[in-house]
Amino acid sequence: IALPRLIVPEVAGFRIMSRLSVDLMEKVDNDKHQKYLNSDAALKSILSITADQYHPLETEKQLHPCDEYCEKFEEFIRDYNKKLARSVIGDRSASDVFLHLIALVKRQSETTLTKVLDKASNSIKFTLIEAFVSAQTPASLNAVLKYLDNSMNTKNKVELIEIFLMASTFAPRPSNSLLDKILERLPKFTTIDVQLEQSTYLALGAITHRLFDLNKTSSAIEKYTTLLHNTKKKALVYLSLYNAKLDLYQSILIDEIRRCNDTNLCWLALNALTQYDPEQFSTEIISILRSIYHEQKGRVKTNLQIRQLCGQLLLRTDISIGDLMNLILSALDKTNHQLGVYMWRLISTMAENDELFFRKIKFIYNNGLIDLTYDRIAYKGQSDYYRRQFLQTFGFGVYYTISQLMSRHGALRESDFDLHIQQYDKKDKFNFLSLGVSASGLEAYVSDDGKTSDTPDEDLQAELRITLLNMQLRPVVLFSGVTGLMSAVWSAPSELTSAFKSNIMIHDLSRYIHLHNGLVVHYEAQSAASLDLSGMASVSLWNKNSHSVIRVSSGFSVRSHVDILNDFVVMGINATTSTNIIVDYTTDVDYADTPINVCMQMSIQPTEIHDNVDSFYSLKRTKALRWFGSRIRRLLGHDYTFTQKNNAMCRQLHVL
Repeated sequence: IALPRLIVPEVAGFRIMSRLSVDLMEKVDNDKHQKYLNSDAALKSILSITADQYHPLETEKQLHPCDEYCEKFEEFIRDYNKKLARSVIGDRSASDVFLHLIALVKRQSETTLTKVLDKASNSIKFTLIEAFVSAQTPASLNAVLKYLDNSMNTKNKVELIEIFLMASTFAPRPSNSLLDKILERLPKFTTIDVQLEQSTYLALGAITHRLFDLNKTSSAIEKYTTLLHNTKKKALVYLSLYNAKLDLYQSILIDEIRRCNDTNLCWLALNALTQYDPEQFSTEIISILRSIYHEQKGRVKTNLQIRQLCGQLLLRTDISIGDLMNLILSALDKTNHQLGVYMWRLISTMAENDELFFRKIKFIYNNGLIDLTYDRIAYKGQSDYYRRQFLQTFGFGVYYTISQLMSRHGALRESDFDLHIQQYDKKDKFNFLSLGVSASGLEAYVSDDGKTSDTPDEDLQAELRITLLNMQLRPVVLFSGVTGLMSAVWSAPSELTSAFKSNIMIHDLSRYIHLHNGLVVHYEAQSAASLDLSGMASVSLWNKNSHSVIRVSSGFSVRSHVDILNDFVVMGINATTSTNIIVDYTTDVDYADTPINVCMQMSIQPTEIHDNVDSFYSLKRTKALRWFGSRIRRLLGHDYTFTQKNNAMCRQLHVL
């Protein structure tokens, strides 16, 4: 073996490529040596190993003894106390320290972890719980659960349990033990708070999804299935199934959608169904969706949001020309103007981004199957749907989608913001963040003729939904009833107020690769996000206008290293990158005149990307050498444009 030539990693967006050029020697039949002088050949040699030589590191085996570079746990907590506080969440310094904390937690005994958690101040206790759960060692889980059990009589027990459930929802590699321990405590959690009950079911769905995805384990499925069958509250079942995303539970959702006699349950089941692959839907499912959307005879009329979801799902199937024609005709139907505008904007956006779908539209147009004149397809209405590129990186792009569905009189029914990652030339996408507001019964407050509502029997209410890393969080009721609306109007924060704070581990990968020549290649990579979702709103019933701002502050950190281990020499390279991303989403609405003017704007603030790399080698633990390097890349802020109609309304509102 020759000593490595260490090269600074290339960083492109979210991807880090660490190159370690190593001269590997292998014996061949004639007892000569073959030397790989470049990193590509060496990497190819490593990746061509057989399955017997490849040993993934199990979660329970991640207890590594500290070496001379490992800080003492209690000293680390004391030194980084300020960066562990909740006040710094949303910054890259918080995500950096969070990753470092998790690495140390994996090396500690249960006694040490319990002692630190008991003595910790309230300002850092939540962060410690998040790190303990993310580490997923038996010691860290036991320490957290003992602390929670001993805190059942404290004032902040609900917050402590919510933090624990949130961290469990996003644990990259949850253990069966975590599932068992939450199931054991489910009856106790449900008696404390209704919202805790929802959070627990959402966490159980997410854990089951990852356990099945990682291990195809049947024991977790059996326990989760038993839970679903014993749950009397169907709303909890459908919330949980959104995060579970397993095909074997699809029939439960279809049974509810087939009936669709309860608006709330039907919508929850349809929303969970969006997590399945529509191209695999059976003809029966497509027939049910078709009958609900087109309000066929024998069907109870449903609200706009249910028809909206059915239309979305139908378009995402391998839709036939006949079904596509019927959807286009319904979109051009003036009796359902706002839903029609939404569907036509959705169809147009899909045609721009899906070549096969575009060919179907072109076939309909070229053969004169539908008269698509400019007057019929002109964008008239406040409902909208569009998709734009947020940024592009090596191999994939990040896109944002903004949509809004209005009632016939211009009252908000559904508004969604979606940020997702998609590989080029692939349909599969990974949802990073979604914010959705669903409202009903607002027609009387934006129209002088509230009696002509789309659904006059609906209750007045609004709800906020947050989906993070493709996992749904507990819905938040913004207001319910007239009293709730008035309270929300008068108590709306005039300054940015935090609504959600959390440190989450995005991925955790560790692999040991044993080579025939005695070398062990250890690859490890982790990433974390520190997120702060804040907002403000001002509503004037007198002037009939509103202004709202949603700010997503996030710190991202990625840490990876490659080590080559041997009894004689240890060598490797460590690379980290971190950045802050602050996105502002602003909405101004003026409903004093007809038509209503809605202005949406989005901007990203200037930011910096910090890259750090260090390489090392050690000979028999006697001679060691380390090399450090770093750089900072600065990115300008950016304002994102929406549709021309939205931009025109923004100019009109801001001039006025």
